[in-house]
Amino acid sequence: MKLFQNYISHIPLKVYETLLGEGIITGLKFPGTGASPEENQAFIDLARFLKCEVDNHGWNGITAQLHDAHFCDHITDFSGLENYLNLPNAWKYSSHIGAKPQNLPSREISQQEFDELLITNLEKIRETIFSLTGKQPIIYGEGLFPYYFDPRTTSPSFINRTLKSRGLSNGLDGLVLDICHSTIASKFMERIRTSGSYTFHNYLYELDTSQVKIIHLSGFSSTPIDFSSTDFSNDNELDPHLPSNLQDFLSLKGLLIICPNVEQISNEIAYSGHWGNPVTVFDYCSEAILTWYAITNYYYCIESLRKISDLIANELHKNCDNLYEVIETCRKCFY
Repeated sequence: MKLFQNYISHIPLKVYETLLGEGIITGLKFPGTGASPEENQAFIDLARFLKCEVDNHGWNGITAQLHDAHFCDHITDFSGLENYLNLPNAWKYSSHIGAKPQNLPSREISQQEFDELLITNLEKIRETIFSLTGKQPIIYGEGLFPYYFDPRTTSPSFINRTLKSRGLSNGLDGLVLDICHSTIASKFMERIRTSGSYTFHNYLYELDTSQVKIIHLSGFSSTPIDFSSTDFSNDNELDPHLPSNLQDFLSLKGLLIICPNVEQISNEIAYSGHWGNPVTVFDYCSEAILTWYAITNYYYCIESLRKISDLIANELHKNCDNLYEVIETCRKCFY
């Protein structure tokens, strides 16, 4: 299974070389649609130098909303687009299902109109990738939660409807399951129910998990969130993308059983820096090693995870100059 982790500009080149060279990560995740042109170009230059695969979760010039009526207005504005799309694996593209209400043609949009918007945008993405690479793109969609997306677009039933496999001609080729986003979506759905609870497990039961191809992993919250009084419009409170804890990795093991066709894990620790928690080199390497262990060693349990976590905490230097040696020590924990 492939493992991608966010590109972060201050991570030393040697760290990327070691994590890739030792097979801990497969490639790097693009900085995102909000990154500066300079940061995007630095990413392209680095990926070409490292000859690594990239996780294409959007590029500058398009919005991160697959049902946005203006999704493709500036699709080729990114000056480095051709170089970017010709990086290994970049022809596989993913983005968010749904749109902000203000980016829909009207508030009273029908399901057929939702479908037509999606198909139009997917066609433009496919045309753009094919014209610049000569490759037939694969497109996956990620369900979000209604902090600013139209709530109708965040339910499992709506997400399932976007799939080619569910009968939508030229629809999505598969799904991205973001653990944090889906958990929050389930809590929102519980809030608006007239009776009974609705959990993340209910969400997964209703979602076509056979079509999940990518899982986005990050820590959810260091302290319990009271969803009964949560402001679902406050992204900072809901979605901090913290470093994963041991329970997060244990939960991932269960998800890989429920979602049997997953091709890759994308660890999104980088975004924790957006909320005042700068990602250190040590954080970055620790997260990569623990995720690699969790998806490589099928028989792990909370005790073995803790053993690896303690080993990293005790042995890995803060500047990670002994990263190779720690990885080799961790390998021995498989036997």
